Amino acid sequence: MPNSKSLLAKLTRPRLHRTIARPRLFALLDAQQEHAITWITGPPGAGKTTLVASYLATRRLPGVWFQVDAADRHPATFFFYLREGALSCVNGKRTARLPLFTPEFDSDPVGFAQNWFRELFARLPDKAVLVLDNYQEAGTGTVLHRIIEKAAEERPERIRLIIISLTEPPPEFVRLVANQKLAVIGWEQLRLTLAETAEIATTRHNVDSESLRLLQQQSDGWVAGLMLMIERIGRVSVAAEPFAPQATEAVFNYFAGLVFDQAPAPMRNFLMRSAFLPNMTVKTAREMSGRSNAASILDLLYRRHMFTERRSGAELTYQYHALFREFLLYRARQAYRPATCERLAAQAGRVLEEQGQIEQAVALYSLAKDGEALIRLICEHADGLLSQGRHRTLEDWICRTDEDVRKRAPWLSYWLGAARMPFTSDDARAAFKEAFRCFKQEEDVVGCVMCAAAMIETFFLERAEDLHPADEWIDAFENALEKIPHALPPSLEARLVPCLQGIIFRRPDHPKLPQWVERAWNLLSTMSGTEQRLRTGAVLLMHHIWQGDFPKAALLLRTVDQSPPEADVAPLPLICWRLQQARYHWSTGSPADALALLDAALVIARESGVHVMDRYIHAQRAYACLAARQFDTADRSLYVMEGLLQTGAGPDTALFNYLKSGRHLLNGDLDAAVQYGERGLKAALACGMPVGAALCRNALAQALICTGHCAAAQTHLDEMLKIARDMRSPLFEHAGLLLSAYCRLQADATQSALEPLKRGLSIGRTHQFRFIHPWARPEAMQRLLAFALKNGIECEYVRAFIRGERLLPESPDVDPWPWAVRVNTLGGLAVFVDDEPLRFSGKPQRKPLELLEAVIAHPGRHARKVTLIDQLWPDLDGDAGQNAFELALHRLRKLVGRDDALVMQDGCVTLDAKQFRVDTWNFERLCQQVEQATSLNTDAIGWAQLADELLLLYSGHFLHGEETPWAIAARARLRSQFTRTIASVGLELKRLRNWPALTSLSRRAVENDPLNEEFHRLLIFSLSEEGRIAEALDAYRHCRQILSVTLGIEPSAPTQSLYQSVRTR
Repeated sequence: MPNSKSLLAKLTRPRLHRTIARPRLFALLDAQQEHAITWITGPPGAGKTTLVASYLATRRLPGVWFQVDAADRHPATFFFYLREGALSCVNGKRTARLPLFTPEFDSDPVGFAQNWFRELFARLPDKAVLVLDNYQEAGTGTVLHRIIEKAAEERPERIRLIIISLTEPPPEFVRLVANQKLAVIGWEQLRLTLAETAEIATTRHNVDSESLRLLQQQSDGWVAGLMLMIERIGRVSVAAEPFAPQATEAVFNYFAGLVFDQAPAPMRNFLMRSAFLPNMTVKTAREMSGRSNAASILDLLYRRHMFTERRSGAELTYQYHALFREFLLYRARQAYRPATCERLAAQAGRVLEEQGQIEQAVALYSLAKDGEALIRLICEHADGLLSQGRHRTLEDWICRTDEDVRKRAPWLSYWLGAARMPFTSDDARAAFKEAFRCFKQEEDVVGCVMCAAAMIETFFLERAEDLHPADEWIDAFENALEKIPHALPPSLEARLVPCLQGIIFRRPDHPKLPQWVERAWNLLSTMSGTEQRLRTGAVLLMHHIWQGDFPKAALLLRTVDQSPPEADVAPLPLICWRLQQARYHWSTGSPADALALLDAALVIARESGVHVMDRYIHAQRAYACLAARQFDTADRSLYVMEGLLQTGAGPDTALFNYLKSGRHLLNGDLDAAVQYGERGLKAALACGMPVGAALCRNALAQALICTGHCAAAQTHLDEMLKIARDMRSPLFEHAGLLLSAYCRLQADATQSALEPLKRGLSIGRTHQFRFIHPWARPEAMQRLLAFALKNGIECEYVRAFIRGERLLPESPDVDPWPWAVRVNTLGGLAVFVDDEPLRFSGKPQRKPLELLEAVIAHPGRHARKVTLIDQLWPDLDGDAGQNAFELALHRLRKLVGRDDALVMQDGCVTLDAKQFRVDTWNFERLCQQVEQATSLNTDAIGWAQLADELLLLYSGHFLHGEETPWAIAARARLRSQFTRTIASVGLELKRLRNWPALTSLSRRAVENDPLNEEFHRLLIFSLSEEGRIAEALDAYRHCRQILSVTLGIEPSAPTQSLYQSVRTR
């Protein structure tokens, strides 16, 4: 595309030679500085451009000079060149925040202009001037007028806009005029005064006062007319008849003709041939004219002010005044045959092409009817134009070619489709189809694969209501790609990547998809452009997330994030990348990180005016909020997303209904969850999106399970699992299997739940999934994972999963469960955090642990703060005790790593029963179960099991060795409860005459508490009832010895009476 040389004529201020100063007009320009725009208008040759150039030079004002042409009617071209011009005037600051006008901005060019000019003006130096020359070329009714109006509104006082035009301000500027933000310098002010005429004339000839008067009268202050008349002085006398300035063009042609006809033939040929060039260097003028003295001729024309401008740079550039050039081209058409004119136009096109002035070359090749050159030039530069966002320019170029030419050149049709794709999918597809037909006839497999890929991309970009027609193009893409015998150029290869999104949406089960994804990975490693890396990375990241390949996704994140800072990146690819980054984070259990990325994406969208992805940003926000259980925020995002839906069908509708189903499911509105799930599934099936269908079946199945329709739910899950396996997605299969297991559990088909649970958790362990579904109901997860632990299924993985998600058990009775904090007090204190013994980084902190012991020792689950202070800090009064308590509580929370696990409310400290697993609590619950079992007609086996659990749990006395009064009191209470409960179990076993079980119970009870005489009596009685008299007598002797040695007492009367009865049996 254009190089630095080609930008000179458009963006370089004219260089002045012996131009007279015009203090009168300079003062007028100074006085208009407070206006946003100074509009300078007058007929051709009125000296407008020279006035502004000389004013800037005299006042030494920096700025950007921009020569408007018809191509600038497309905002993308206008902003592209203006951005290039800004590079010379931003004091070394980067222009990264001056984005190209790419298609995503097309819906709001004025909003884009507001942000763009705000950034530009912030970077321009003080007193800088933006000059728009030849503004009449903007045409009437074009969007450029509204863009410039917005620039005027954003202009700070230190910056100035000057517009030079043949025409009056357009109607779009009426508000600027009404608000006195636009000042006009018109023909009346531009007319030369007699003094100015005299100054110009006397620099060239000795002119007497009468001749000056006649020059002024005849030219009427028109600079162009004056210069032509001065040129004729010495050859003929000054004409006495004035002419009307309204007829400037005709008068100019008349006088220019007189001067032109008097020039030597070589000079006339030089002028006519060089006029085919819109601007020229000495070299290009020499090539066009064949004159070796081109440098001296151009210098002469410039110094004699013969409507020739000169601009400085690495190489001097000359440009004829538009009026003069039109005249010369008119004379060329009169002097040369049409074939010669076409040959000269083609030659000029080649010269400009070599100079890098591609747009001007295209215009000249079109004038020359050189179709082959046009085709070659367009195809060489099409990709560059698209990367600049100049799709409309490319479309214009292609439409300059004859339709017959386009039919013979299928690449033109391909690029025409590419140019139209962001705006009109139907027109783009028509062009791609025509190109594909021609490529197929020519057996051009590269062209075929490019067209097929583009066709697939149109369905994705359009978010078509029906993706089924993409199938034929996916097949065509596969067939053509296999036939390409060599590697594609990187620029073409990069154009294939976007079609992968369409294939992932429509055919995620395609057998070649992994191969194509790997191909995109290889391409990514060679990409240097940040935007290309972001676009490619976003496609790959979506694929890997849906596959559940999170290690590969993490590698991709690291790879792409090595790109330059955000300021160098256009908004749309950055937004798309942020979207997929967010998807990764909530999919891996980090919804907070996802929301931060999505908030950043919304800021980019708001600041840049790029809103085409807003509905997807809010969709991902809803995902992340549902995962984080931030329901109000999720509702707001869903509300915004609904307002942005364009139709009632297609992938976006399926996605919205899927999210709404999840929201209602978590809210407990199950009927609505089912309705939205059915709507989403219907939309996904209608548009042909298997991934969407799988997701909607998942949501619908969850809602159906909760409403008790487990059979219907299982049908949907079977279909989901089929899709998951077809698309080779362990993530989807993992979720489907676990939900299928839960469905069976809810249907009381416990045994049939084991197989899907084993397979699902095995997949989860293999891929280390730490997330199942953004709105999996807690009770479902609790039951499912508890069931897995109870049945010994992938226990290590399940425990790690529970800890990672900080899942709480369904109830305090659930066991086994990886409790956040496990506290054992029976037999002594032992604290485990996440199943690891509590460790101290420094000196053990005794007071926080004493606080924990005291809270547990307190009857019930609530310990009053004042009681705890009296127990633990009896010597501290008032604030000192309060401060000691607060410090100990703070340290205890830090030790267990969970602030919310210890609740301080209403003056009481409570341990959260779903985060703390305390053995005394379990013991007390078991004692309650023993009491309840009496009324439930529990059989002998049931009582034996209760006895086993009771003895296993009560492994020692409460806080053995702790002799504080509160510990002793709690120990006595629990010991008494243990004794009563064992006695109750023993009585039931007696009643059932289950002597072996009673013997086992009493023997273990004695081992547990050898000083408890009641346990000894129970053992003696049980052994005697079994007929084991000798053992019963031994048990008595053991009891007497223990009591004598330890307590120094004899057995009690009931024990001795039992002994005597056993002896006499």
